[in-house]
Amino acid sequence: MTKNHPSGTLAQALDVQPGDTVAFVGAGGKTGLMFRLADGLSVAGSSVALTTTTKIGTGELPENYRLVIGSDIPDLISGANAAISSGFRPLLCSGIDTATGRLIGLTTNAADQVVKEAKEFDNLLIEADGAKHKPFKIPKSYEPVVPECVNKLCIVVGIDAFGQEITEENFYNVAGMLELGAVDKEPLTPRLMHDLLFHSTGFLRFKTPDRQVFLILNKCDDPDKIKDLQEITDELFHNDLTRILLTSTMSQPTVKYVPDNSNHKVSGMILAAGESTRFNGVKQLADIGGQTLIELVTKQVLASDLDEIVLVLGHEKDEVLTALKEHQYNKRLTIVENKDYRQGMSTSLKSGLKVLQTRADAIMFILGDQPRVTTELLNKLINAYKHSNAQLCVPVMLDMEPSSIQHYGNPVIIGRKLYNELLQITGDIGARDVMKKNISYAKLIELADDESQFQINTQEDLREYLIRYKLT
Repeated sequence: MTKNHPSGTLAQALDVQPGDTVAFVGAGGKTGLMFRLADGLSVAGSSVALTTTTKIGTGELPENYRLVIGSDIPDLISGANAAISSGFRPLLCSGIDTATGRLIGLTTNAADQVVKEAKEFDNLLIEADGAKHKPFKIPKSYEPVVPECVNKLCIVVGIDAFGQEITEENFYNVAGMLELGAVDKEPLTPRLMHDLLFHSTGFLRFKTPDRQVFLILNKCDDPDKIKDLQEITDELFHNDLTRILLTSTMSQPTVKYVPDNSNHKVSGMILAAGESTRFNGVKQLADIGGQTLIELVTKQVLASDLDEIVLVLGHEKDEVLTALKEHQYNKRLTIVENKDYRQGMSTSLKSGLKVLQTRADAIMFILGDQPRVTTELLNKLINAYKHSNAQLCVPVMLDMEPSSIQHYGNPVIIGRKLYNELLQITGDIGARDVMKKNISYAKLIELADDESQFQINTQEDLREYLIRYKLT
């Protein structure tokens, strides 16, 4: 049964459902967040157990928690059930380090077995990393210790890490940071943190198709500074993240802010100015089942949720405009003429950008020769962009065999932060180079097939399209 959790709770932001196993890694308040999540789940009626795969201090255990110590899985499970029945939250461990007094956690195999065999509690929460109370870390080669059963992985960072100098006093595993390109004693910036956190040798080693990854910026204790963190969260977005959360365990609600692009104005730009030299004719006027290609594409775009649309024309502008029929008078459509269209697609892109750059927070670039780009796809991309804080949104297709290589498709949405890069491109290229350069900041939307990517470049393409979709 799906559970709906109260707004502002960690359980809601992580969408924790019965059967989920949540692990906390990184630095900057993992233990406090784990306890806060456990408390919220328990109050909502879920039975929950906690453990660690590293070590945890006994002094960090709140009063309403009970230790369950043992190496035998059935005994651990029965102990957890007894604690839950008595109104406590059980913390499972294998022993106590007599030298330090710290609790020794479970092995990954033991944690997996607990999840597999325990039927009486809904969720297992795991502290799977250590950071010696520092606000930021990147993992060493043997860290973190994440069991296979984990399907929600929370990377925690303390916001007090930003701006601090990279020294052993301030951060954990500084040697690893330096190996990945950080400079000793330089300040930790959001862009540098992005590169360190999401390096292929770091936390993303633990991303799997069935495991969601969240970035939690903790210690956001000053409500007046929450909105100021938007710039930071934009820099920290990565396409492997489900979402970014800003949290504090000092007050309720725990989740202070979930950054997204919901207030962004997203406009569209249809690129249809080219000479279509390979087509041997005016491609925009190609007959597609009784309507021209440009009319078909423009109708799909006008029916979408885009705030406004710019149509860039050039070659045979007047004929193409006539082919639009009544659509050319739509109030949401602005016609822009690119007189330099012979110098390549970049000139069309810049012509449209001059109109939209001060009016749109993001622009969707739509090719005028892809008749299968539907309103449904356009809205899917818009919705995904607005429900993230990504700087781009890009559709992808995956090769099933042998390597699952991603192929980037169209249309793409590019946010305001990248407009200056778009204005620098030249020649017969569009936004693809800018997109590829910044792909880690993109929300990737996997397409079930590549039908939408059918592009009409030649007369043979047109014949194939008409036959395939029975339009002859």
